[in-house]
Amino acid sequence: MKFDKTYLDLAVITGGELALKLVSYVIFVLLARFILPKDDMGLLFGGIAIGTLAVIVCEIGTTRYLLRAISEDHSLTERLLSEVFGLRLILTFFVWAGITLIYCFNNPAEAMVISMAVGFCLLEGLFYAFSATLLAHRMVLTRVLCMAIAPLLVLVGMLIAIGMGWGLYGVLGCFMVSYAAMVVVTMSVVRVKLSPVKPSFSMGRHWVIARESFPLALLMLISMAYFKADTIMLLKMRSNESVATYEAGYKLFEVSRVMIRPAINVITPIISLIIVQNRWPKLRSLTLKVLGGCFVVGLALGVVVIPLADWLVVMVFGPEYADSGPVVKILFAATIPLFIGFSATMIASLMRLDRQAVWLSLICLVGNVLANLYAIPRWGEIGAAWTTLFSEIVLSILAVTLVFWYIRQRQRLSDAEKLPGPIEPALV
Repeated sequence: MKFDKTYLDLAVITGGELALKLVSYVIFVLLARFILPKDDMGLLFGGIAIGTLAVIVCEIGTTRYLLRAISEDHSLTERLLSEVFGLRLILTFFVWAGITLIYCFNNPAEAMVISMAVGFCLLEGLFYAFSATLLAHRMVLTRVLCMAIAPLLVLVGMLIAIGMGWGLYGVLGCFMVSYAAMVVVTMSVVRVKLSPVKPSFSMGRHWVIARESFPLALLMLISMAYFKADTIMLLKMRSNESVATYEAGYKLFEVSRVMIRPAINVITPIISLIIVQNRWPKLRSLTLKVLGGCFVVGLALGVVVIPLADWLVVMVFGPEYADSGPVVKILFAATIPLFIGFSATMIASLMRLDRQAVWLSLICLVGNVLANLYAIPRWGEIGAAWTTLFSEIVLSILAVTLVFWYIRQRQRLSDAEKLPGPIEPALV
């Protein structure tokens, strides 16, 4: 294992995604300040929200399935990517057409806007299938460069829009063209560098892939529900002001997740190969290093952000959001268990412990909801933040316990029986 390349890849992907996140913020600042009125911005955000849900429906866990499967065996690249590409094209078309038709009948005035917004979100979803293949082959810089195409084209388009006075349709057209260009270029890179991929339409194989990737999709959906449960319950049990206070703090907390997701994507091919080779002591050592890195990064973020929380909130959102400062402090205290829990859950998934990871996440989601039923009526958004902190601690403990328990069990079996390959884990 070439750790010098691993560290370089970590720096490239983390720095690249942070830079692209900054570009996306600049784009929305330009839209809000110079291009679109508030009503159109609201409609655009609504369309993007619907598009994000549409991407989850179409994705059904296939991105992480591809990353895991191709990392284990590079010879499967052409077949698996072709099959996933075909499945995703079918789902993308029908989901996009279904949403468009629903709006054509129920709200024709907004149908075109929603259709275009959902369209560019679905194009971005297709990109991630190809980007997972690049990551599986450890082509991290290539993936970052391909990923930069759409945001940079959109940024140029927004500067043109300011000068030419484009409206909402011009903005959406720019988004669609930019994301289509990103997909086409990335697909071309994969075809040239890796394999001549073309969509495969085999219903039997599509069903197999959907069945295997479904636990990964379920894990992602539970995670989304887990992170949004606080906001939804605040909306129902408190006031819009409480929601605004909590969400302002949570938006800052959300940025911290950019620090860990790219790193896990870089580590995934390495861990997958170690698992396939039955190198359990090596996996234990690497897992300790990954979790130790999560601890260090989470601690550093907390040390930096918590003392500056009140100032950061006012600087970003304005003085009317000053009461979000305590929320930010509590949430950033959760960065250590958040990073460790997320990493341990992903490692468990690579060891084919998907169902167990789903159960752990579901238990913590139920616990989070029950705790919020007690905390929110009494302490509002502060109670919701404390609930998030304690839930993350519980999830991290359970996930780490599962990972090291399984490694220990496999090491014992390997030592006793010298098994040639991994076994299927017992179901919970």
